[in-house]
Amino acid sequence: GVPVAVTVMVIDDVVNEGTHATTVAFSVASADAGWDALPLSGITITITDDDCAPLTAPSNGALSGCTGNSAGDACTVSCNADRSPLDPTTSGCDGATLAWFPRAPTCQECADGYTLDSEGACQRCTETDCAAGEFRERCSDITPGAFSATE
Repeated sequence: GVPVAVTVMVIDDVVNEGTHATTVAFSVASADAGWDALPLSGITITITDDDCAPLTAPSNGALSGCTGNSAGDACTVSCNADRSPLDPTTSGCDGATLAWFPRAPTCQECADGYTLDSEGACQRCTETDCAAGEFRERCSDITPGAFSATE
């Protein structure tokens, strides 16, 4: 018998399957009855995936410019105008961790007593954010008289 090199290739799809294993089976066919149908053991190989789980748009936002979900691909998440963060966030599929980085925002609404700052982050309401007698963003739970007014 002459040794034969065997090359095994996997299909590069866009499905995130994580690292997993499979068994490769072999069979022998020969005109020589001594070799024909010789039983061979299979070998187990490890397959390392290169795909992140696909991003889905948050309920209060949208996806744009998505190039796929393989390592190195990118996608931009934009939140609705009243949600945090204000500016679009571009995340990339990290080939080492197979996770989106930075993590895509959830486009959250600020809780009562908080408002969006100029960078789109929720911050505690202050007199500057919610002046006396003024309703702004989600500052509706500010206690009346909590801020002083001057004339």
